[in-house]
Formats: sequence, C-alpha cells, structure tokens
Amino acid sequence: MKHVEAYGLEKEADWIELQVFPPKDVPERIDRLAEMVKQRYHVRIVKVKDSRELVKRFGIEYMDVIDAAYQKLYNFQPMTDKQKNYYKDMYFQFLNFDFVTLVVNEKEELVGVGLGMPDIAPALRRCGGKLLPFGWYHLIKALKAKHMERFSFLLIAVRPDYQDKGVNALFLQDQIPIINQYGIKTLETTSMLETNTKVLSFFMQFDHRQHKRHRAYIKTI
Repeated sequence: MKHVEAYGLEKEADWIELQVFPPKDVPERIDRLAEMVKQRYHVRIVKVKDSRELVKRFGIEYMDVIDAAYQKLYNFQPMTDKQKNYYKDMYFQFLNFDFVTLVVNEKEELVGVGLGMPDIAPALRRCGGKLLPFGWYHLIKALKAKHMERFSFLLIAVRPDYQDKGVNALFLQDQIPIINQYGIKTLETTSMLETNTKVLSFFMQFDHRQHKRHRAYIKTI
C-alpha cells in the first residue's frame, strides 16, 4: 500500500469481505420483521427447483433486478441483454437452487433476489485449476454437495422501489434453516463497498470478522 502511494496514487474506493458465522435458528426479531414486511408490502418468498423453471417463470428479469439494484454503486455499468442471456446460460445450470431465494410482489413481479453457492476453492485446488480431463468431476461434486462447511454468499439485490422496506429479512428467514441443514459453519461474503452500509449491516448483525480488503487507486494527471 505504501509502495503504491509513493507513486502518487490515492485511495478511490475500498471493498471489504467478511466471514460470517450463521446462527443456529432464525432470530425472532428477523422472523417477526419478515412476516411484517410480507403483510405490509404484499411480498412473498418463491423457490424454484432448477434453471429451466427460473427462466420459464422470470426470463432475464432476474438480471434486470440485479442491474436496477446496483445502479448507484461505484463504477456501475449496466449489462446488455446479450450479457444477461450469456450469464443466464453460463451459470444458472450450475446453481444449487436451495440457495436461490426469490421475492415477488402481488403482481408476481420479481423484486428481490438472493444467491449463494458452495465454496469451490478446495475442489479447484484438488484438480489444479484444470477442468480436463477429470477436474470437472471435483467441481460438480462440490457444487452439488449436500453437506459443506464453507459457503459463498454471492449477492443480494432488491429492486430500488422495494429497498429500505426490510425485504432483506426474507432472505435470512429463508436461508438460515437451509444453511444449517447443509451443516455450513462459515459464510464468505463477496466484496462489498465499505460505503454500502445497507449490505454491510445485513451481515454485521451476526457474529463475523472482516478478513479481506481491496482498494482501487486513482491518480490525477
């Protein structure tokens, strides 16, 4: 860090990552909040069993919610429809849909999405980072595991008109029992802007530790 700053670069933005240790049960206050939000804003949790059902029901609306939710974040660039379809086709087929939480309103519009996946780092180390000839087996085995100790929480996105209404409580109400069902001991968050207090507070209400920090530098020329 000092080496970089010695060249005249200054901090532009920081992202932090947390290790979160999930509770054994859904905290009562979160359960109450989730039920209140459901009644007040007429939203509910929806689960789908696979990528075909997700696409058939919502198309690329899943990606639209992510785009809308993140538009105010640092260095945001909206996805094109081509990109949305590419990511849909590339990644949806590998998801464990137990860890996909969807929130819809009374019009059956998608207003919130949450997504996580097993930690695949051990599988990648086992196959040396190579999918061929047999590396894919270790990767698929990790993705489809029914018991795991570490889990990566990839994203939570809520449509702007439903933000600040407590919708995040629905993700916790849905996911905490599933997390414990799989025997997960540690959740790894994705990188979060240190100024994104909404998302940080979502995770910091649980036992946690910050263990990573990333920084973007800028230099005025």
